[in-house]
Amino acid sequence: MVIPAGIVSALAFVFLFVAVSHNQSSSSDTTLVVATTKDLTAAHQISSADVTTVSIPSSDANDSYFKDPQKLVNQYMAIKVTAGTPLVNSMVLPAPAAAGLTLTPLDVPVGDVAISIPFDPTRDIGGYVQAEDRIDIYVQQPSGELHTGFQDVRVLRVGSLTQTAGSPTVLVVDLPRQKALDLVYLLNSTTNPASGSTTSIVKYALRSRPSYGAGTLPDKPVGAGTLTTLPDG
Repeated sequence: MVIPAGIVSALAFVFLFVAVSHNQSSSSDTTLVVATTKDLTAAHQISSADVTTVSIPSSDANDSYFKDPQKLVNQYMAIKVTAGTPLVNSMVLPAPAAAGLTLTPLDVPVGDVAISIPFDPTRDIGGYVQAEDRIDIYVQQPSGELHTGFQDVRVLRVGSLTQTAGSPTVLVVDLPRQKALDLVYLLNSTTNPASGSTTSIVKYALRSRPSYGAGTLPDKPVGAGTLTTLPDG
């Protein structure tokens, strides 16, 4: 059967109209908003490389979303976010002067605290420690037994804020509140009144990067009667 040319032309027009209408409808159903290009930590100062635009459903794009990436440059993240997160007003702080900030806040999780502990670069891991490393802390009990008292401790900063020259003398670390109390007690305690012996922090150990964040790893306390003797090589 031969379809008249006029009908073919009419059908083609209808199909073209439907396709154009569909494309216009699809494009109008989304809105461009600002999102992150990478993981950003709390208190991070935003640069133009940190933000881009992504499409989200127009029904979700309320006034709390940022539409212009340049309006976020030099502002600060209020929370930690992952790459690709659309940004809303509550996630961002204004510039430090407007926000009343004099320092970039340390990234301390809820429920944790930041404390400083003594650090000697010539004795402690040879000084090979930097921010975001994880360390274990060896503790010697009054009995003389040595064990890993604190594991997977996150290093926030190496050195103090006021230190302008020379080697750093402190590490600023992040610990749960109770663990921080335990560590401060050990740092401030020297002599056991009952035995006259001392409980002390002995050494810091740097974890391998694959075990960062792994938490408690198994080990056995070491004392005079349990010290492992290495065989002769």
